Amino acid sequence: MRKFKNLLFSMTTTVILLGVFAVSIAYATFAESKSGTEYAKEIVYNAHWFEILMLLLVVNLVGSIFRYNLFRRKKWSILMFHFAFICMMAGATITRFFGYEGMMHIREGQTSNEISMEKPSVGISVVSKSGQTEKVRETNLSKLENSEFSESLSIDGKTITVTKETFMPNVAETIVPDEQGEPAVSVFGMNDRNEGQDFILVKGEKKQFEDMSFAIADSTNGAD
Repeated sequence: MRKFKNLLFSMTTTVILLGVFAVSIAYATFAESKSGTEYAKEIVYNAHWFEILMLLLVVNLVGSIFRYNLFRRKKWSILMFHFAFICMMAGATITRFFGYEGMMHIREGQTSNEISMEKPSVGISVVSKSGQTEKVRETNLSKLENSEFSESLSIDGKTITVTKETFMPNVAETIVPDEQGEPAVSVFGMNDRNEGQDFILVKGEKKQFEDMSFAIADSTNGAD
């Protein structure tokens, strides 16, 4: 038992744990920029091994405080480093298990008590002669193989199933010059809540934004 305590609360263990922590954060940062936030959360931030790593770090730092008697005046600077790291880990733990992410739109001179949650979701909309059916499901999509998605909805006595085939992070629709292509216009719309949306118009197609519809040269009836 004594050997285990000496190993757990040793400076060597502290350095190793901090090194693994730093490498993990660096990898998560690159993964997030390349494959999206949800992928980084799945492989690092929300992974059980990362939670265990942070727990071991806190236990190691707390144990080191008492083992090396860092309460002495000469070692206060080292004690402050340990306390700062422990507070940081405590804050990360609270955010991980009790926090939530969202956006609050506040215009100049106004107040707001509403927040829009940023939970990933997939919306499915099917239009038929009898009407329209919509369904929204919260899900975490990433390029991990276990990140599967399958949802079904019924309309006109038929069942339609939507499944995930592949995942492409940070995809954006753009216009690419092509001699065999057709005329297209890129449009950016913004409402009074400062919420914007990009969309591309081609001949014969109509796009809806808020209560306005857009089309090229009124090629579709009903465009505003």
